[in-house]
Amino acid sequence: MSEHRTIMESTLSLHIRRLLIVFLAIGGLSCSTSPVEYIPPSPLNLGFESSDGHGKPFGWYAGGGGDLIKDTSDYEGNLDTSVVHSGRYSLHLKYKSGNGFGVGTIQTDITSAVLGTTVHYSGWIKTKNVSIDAGLWWRVDGRSGTVLAFNNMYDSMVNGTRDWQQYSFEIPVADSAADVVFGVILEGTGEAWYDDLAIDTNGHSFAR
Repeated sequence: MSEHRTIMESTLSLHIRRLLIVFLAIGGLSCSTSPVEYIPPSPLNLGFESSDGHGKPFGWYAGGGGDLIKDTSDYEGNLDTSVVHSGRYSLHLKYKSGNGFGVGTIQTDITSAVLGTTVHYSGWIKTKNVSIDAGLWWRVDGRSGTVLAFNNMYDSMVNGTRDWQQYSFEIPVADSAADVVFGVILEGTGEAWYDDLAIDTNGHSFAR
């Protein structure tokens, strides 16, 4: 399992870029739920209260990921109105098939705004029958493509069935960083809900 996680960590940035290319090329992935009302975007949409009108959080990729493009169908990623921590919506990731993993990934580049800071990243997670883990993730890449910092909460092993709980970690963003990507993740079978993400930098509120 640790070997699998190491491979996933070293290739996650490539997966996310690949997913975004696919997402932009096809104009978004279809969702199995009924469309929800379009709500104008809020900065970063960390509470998932802004909808694109098609069941997805505005400004986010939400769905499956893995080693191959076909893995994008392994997980569903949609807004949920029935299970929320606060507000109208949460982000819901649910396993369908295969051996990939599910992700929610921000599409807004905040790299320049967090350079040289220590980021405190937090969010609320609820799980149901998760076999491996659900969590938050954050990755910092250097200009040569090296990984400068990475955290996906794997040590916390948020699995099984758990009610809403807030999780967090701190991660440094070097002045030399070239790219910052972050979001939420689900690995294994089951489903998870995510809500009310927050970012602080050097002890000060950055985004809610």
